[in-house]
Amino acid sequence: MTESELIEYNELRKRYSEILLGILDETISNISLTRKGSKIAERKVIREFAYWDKFPISKVVGACVVYNQKKLHDRGLSENYLRGIIRNMNEYELKTLRLFTEEELQERINRLYYNIVHECIMCGGGGFIYKTDNSLIDNYSHRSLSGILSMKTYECECLKKFNKKRDELISFNRQWFDKLGEI
Repeated sequence: MTESELIEYNELRKRYSEILLGILDETISNISLTRKGSKIAERKVIREFAYWDKFPISKVVGACVVYNQKKLHDRGLSENYLRGIIRNMNEYELKTLRLFTEEELQERINRLYYNIVHECIMCGGGGFIYKTDNSLIDNYSHRSLSGILSMKTYECECLKKFNKKRDELISFNRQWFDKLGEI
């Protein structure tokens, strides 16, 4: 890919959020499966993004979701079929469409947990930090109880971040069309 093509490609991708880019990238990957070598030319990907740029984001994403969820690539239906879906998507279909099936949503949540909480150094992947509260030790003279009573559990920042991102993902899955606010 030349430098000008790379710049064009990045410019075309800017209008989509991270979640939506994941869906579009999955669609491009699925389209590549309709070819004999399971590869798609970089220039062809740029042309698809340029074509999609002519339509509202909601129609493009909605069509890609339909294409991916119905596994139309398994039937050999390539980008031309996807283009037809984009052109013919209506408002009712878009409003009732969920970006991810329940299984896909759970898989994305699991991946999110693994990437945020499981990899955390502070809590060791458990989501909680246990600290000794020295103020409690003074209140108890019995040594065996003081160690147990002096431990406090704190929610790690990674767990807070995960919960926030998980809630955003679930909310976005339900209300993605309203959040885009366009047809």
